[in-house]
Amino acid sequence: MTEKNTFYNMLKSNAQNRPDAVAIVYDTMKVTYAKFFEDVTKKALHFQKYDGKRIAIFGPASYRWIVNMFGAIVAGRDLVLIDFFLPHDSRVDLLKKTEVSYTLTSTNQYILSDENAIIISSAEKDNVDGLVYDENTQEGDIIMFTATADECDKPVVLSVENVLSAAKAISSRVECTPEDIVLAQIPLHNEFGLIYSLIWPIFNGAMVPPVVMKRMRCLVIKSLHGRKSEKRTQYNTLFSG
Repeated sequence: MTEKNTFYNMLKSNAQNRPDAVAIVYDTMKVTYAKFFEDVTKKALHFQKYDGKRIAIFGPASYRWIVNMFGAIVAGRDLVLIDFFLPHDSRVDLLKKTEVSYTLTSTNQYILSDENAIIISSAEKDNVDGLVYDENTQEGDIIMFTATADECDKPVVLSVENVLSAAKAISSRVECTPEDIVLAQIPLHNEFGLIYSLIWPIFNGAMVPPVVMKRMRCLVIKSLHGRKSEKRTQYNTLFSG
């Protein structure tokens, strides 16, 4: 990437260089990089209409989850990633500690809601006609939590530059090309899962299938020495629509 390290520039570059290539597969539909970039930009413009610095998202991995995740950060909002499977009281406690302004949940179909998960009526439709995205927008940070057996409230803050630098470092050791399909079982609210399962393949223009409803055969796995080794295995994915 020759421009400054932002998610917006990463997605824009893919949309310009490989507009018709498949970026995300979900259910029976395939989303191209051009469509993906368009959806994220519209979502960012939608979020920018609302005051508030921090948005929390929790729910199973899906195309909506991914678009909202990128859209919030591209909009300049800090994004808090919450484990969907946490007990309700633990989740509420994390939301209070991070002082979020809004929430996005699968229960509310990822419609912008207040900190109490009450849908904001004006946010039910992404009406961004006539709005233009400012490419100089300072993108938000990613806030996630590590957990031990007894606690789940240790926050980790990652800047977009940190995340893209990690993706670049991974690519220097493990080859990933636009012809590859990258599928992993690690939840996207996890630091390792977010970077390896989503950011790294998109950084390289590969295909990501985050929504998997059945048992599948595994993808091509690259060795750390840069040689391809096709290793096929069966597994159950942790992602659902």
